[in-house]
Amino acid sequence: AVEISTEPGSPALGARLADALLSREPSIDGIICNGDVIALGVLNALRHSSRRVPEDVAVIGFGDNDAGVCVVPALTTIRPPRVEIGRLSAQAILSRIEGGAAERRCLDAELIVRGTTRAPIERNPITFSS
Repeated sequence: AVEISTEPGSPALGARLADALLSREPSIDGIICNGDVIALGVLNALRHSSRRVPEDVAVIGFGDNDAGVCVVPALTTIRPPRVEIGRLSAQAILSRIEGGAAERRCLDAELIVRGTTRAPIERNPITFSS
C-alpha cells in the first residue's frame, strides 16, 4: 500500500499520510518513509491511534536526521552516503559543463537500526529427520 503527496515533507504531512494509509489498510505492520521528517509525523499519528511502535507497526525513515534520536523510540533510518553524493554531483556537473554524457550511479546506503523496528528474530535452522 502506498500513500503519496506532492506537498513538501513535514511531520503534519506524515501524520496525514499515515492516517490515510491506516484507514485503508488497518492491519499494516510496517511503514517506510521517504524522509525522516515524514516518519516523525507517522510516529505521531501512530501514537494518537493507540498503535505501539514497533510492536504493532514498525517505522523506517530516510536521511538520518538528528531529530530521529530525540524521539522515543528512536527512529530507524536509512543513512545515505552524503559526502559521496556531493562529490559525485560536483564531478557530474563539471563533466556536463565540459560536454560529458549524463551518468547514473547507484550508491550503497546504511540501515541504522534503532527503536522503531524490532531486531531480527534469530531462528534455529529447520531440520528434518526420517
